[in-house]
Amino acid sequence: MNYLVPSVADLEHLLAEATAETEQTEYVESYLTKLVDLLKSNPRTYRAYGPYWWAIKRMLINRLISDFGDNVEAVTVDKFFIEDEANTIVAAWSYQNYQFTNGNQTSPFHVLPLVDDEDYEYCLVDDSMENLIAQSK
Repeated sequence: MNYLVPSVADLEHLLAEATAETEQTEYVESYLTKLVDLLKSNPRTYRAYGPYWWAIKRMLINRLISDFGDNVEAVTVDKFFIEDEANTIVAAWSYQNYQFTNGNQTSPFHVLPLVDDEDYEYCLVDDSMENLIAQSK
């Protein structure tokens, strides 16, 4: 599986596992609620989501959760929103888990694949979140 941009087929088993005991909508709401609590206690955590952060943040904004600002990187949101909220969350979780496994959970730098096996170093900077990080020190 490509941890950065998986297909819906790649995510099928993860989504089935995540929603084995709940409906997809309940899973999404529960995940986002827990994430809000985590981000409030440790805003630096947002960095582990890499480019998926913007899709996650848009979900929060759509629920009128404004604790983390209201700006999004529009182009990145569209690229990393995978079919629906549940698939996007599973993909974001998978990527975040990959980042944790590799010790990159607080790094703003993410290597994104481009066409022809080239890579692009993406730097995730959300000014609203970085302000929260600065305030939490």
